Amino acid sequence: MGSGAEYTPKDPPPDTVFLALHSSDDESAIKEKHLWNRARSAHALGLHDLELRPPQAALDLYRISAAAYCADLRLPRRRDGYDGWTRHIVLHVPVADVRLWTLQVRTLSRLLSFLSGDLWQIELREQDAPAPKGPRGRQNQHHGMKVKSGSFDAVCLFSGGLDSFVGAADALAEGRNLLLMSHVPEGVARWLSPAQRNLQAGLAAANQGRHLGHLRVTLNPPKPTEYSGKENTQRARSLLFLGLGTLAATAIGESAPLIVPENGFISLNVPLTPGRIGSSSTRTTHPNAMHLYCQLLKGLAIRVPIELPYIFQTKGEMLARTKDPQVVRRLAAGSVSCANPNPRSAAKEEHCGYCVPCIIRRAAMSAIGIDSASDYRLDIRNPGKSLTDKEASHLKGFEMAIRNRAGGVSVPELLSAGDLPPSLGSTTDFRDVHDRGLAEVAAFLGRAA
Repeated sequence: MGSGAEYTPKDPPPDTVFLALHSSDDESAIKEKHLWNRARSAHALGLHDLELRPPQAALDLYRISAAAYCADLRLPRRRDGYDGWTRHIVLHVPVADVRLWTLQVRTLSRLLSFLSGDLWQIELREQDAPAPKGPRGRQNQHHGMKVKSGSFDAVCLFSGGLDSFVGAADALAEGRNLLLMSHVPEGVARWLSPAQRNLQAGLAAANQGRHLGHLRVTLNPPKPTEYSGKENTQRARSLLFLGLGTLAATAIGESAPLIVPENGFISLNVPLTPGRIGSSSTRTTHPNAMHLYCQLLKGLAIRVPIELPYIFQTKGEMLARTKDPQVVRRLAAGSVSCANPNPRSAAKEEHCGYCVPCIIRRAAMSAIGIDSASDYRLDIRNPGKSLTDKEASHLKGFEMAIRNRAGGVSVPELLSAGDLPPSLGSTTDFRDVHDRGLAEVAAFLGRAA
């Protein structure tokens, strides 16, 4: 995949996608070739309008993560390939300091390979891009609040899911001034965008003494062309999300932390059955992915502490231990967690009810007494009909895991999803949070754990 407006061969080879990594006043090539989509600059993202200026290394990291995300979605897996899954992706990216990034290519490639299950080859070149524009000369307002670089203490990834909502609520309850960072992937804006906005508004209303900003990014890859296709797995999206959060964190102040609010059970994502092993299961915030990302930041001298406050909590424990139970209980139903959403649905109708995230979500909400079957298209406990194979597959997977792990998950099973870096915790801690998470689901389903 080629990335950057300055890299434009006239006759691109097959399986090549181009992404312009900075704003350009000349869009004639974009309109002519229909190959382009601009990865928004820090200015276009709104950071410069808020007088927030990230360092160059963070800009390069964001641009690379955007390029990887777009490559992941526009270079389809070939079912007739040697294993029907693995791709060899060559990423051509411009950076300001080739020497610095050359030292980090191995870590970056390992991270991308772990996330997507593909072979990634990173080809670097010196960038030839204009410097980002400055502020537009108007008063910097964000959600009715005057903003400057000292307004925020931390950045929190804010997907609109239940975990990210609890993470933001807890950070605000701790007295932090928070900048929320959201990304809206293609095909889900109709229901995800309102969820993010409504949750942010609810948090702002409940925390009027705090600064609460919200940046929402709608970066998506170019439309499929004769040179590309479409892939739906989105395994590299987590790097884009982390890159966006890091970009914002470097801009708000020295060593400002990035909060990654995800429960430990879903972060581990131990395959429920042997058939789900490997990259067939997502590794969005797996401890190994977070360890590699922290290594990458260290190598780039980007001083952004990554906070994983719920790495040893289940989703139910997050809800039960929240520092703002009143707000969380009142607004939790407005969050979205589904892996199979209906893009044509409205706020409370998008949850399928049968995917892994929906089942874990219901189990967690049931544990504190706020579960409502009416918020899901299918009540997995009382479906009222025969389940299709698709609807039953995840339920059967949980039932099999509950039976097979009655004595606790084994270390080989735990490691089948990825290595567990000692720097983040002990194997015993990871085993315990997995077993407690599975027990939550077992209790919800009425199965013996």
